[in-house]
Amino acid sequence: MLFDQNLEPSCSYCKYGNIIGEEEIICLKKGALTLPNSCRKFTYDPLKRIPAQKMLLDLDEFQKDDFEL
Repeated sequence: MLFDQNLEPSCSYCKYGNIIGEEEIICLKKGALTLPNSCRKFTYDPLKRIPAQKMLLDLDEFQKDDFEL
């Protein structure tokens, strides 16, 4: 979930971290870092986290009979 507090800390969605490349973070507290990384100053910012995309349903593999009771 987006607001799950049991997430593994990561600088990519920390209040102090800003993404500057694919694997690079600039942190206000620690400076330039690479992912995955986190520190004691980690503060979760839900607006920075990009949730995993939902899987799309491939309707070609189903028949109409599969949806009848």
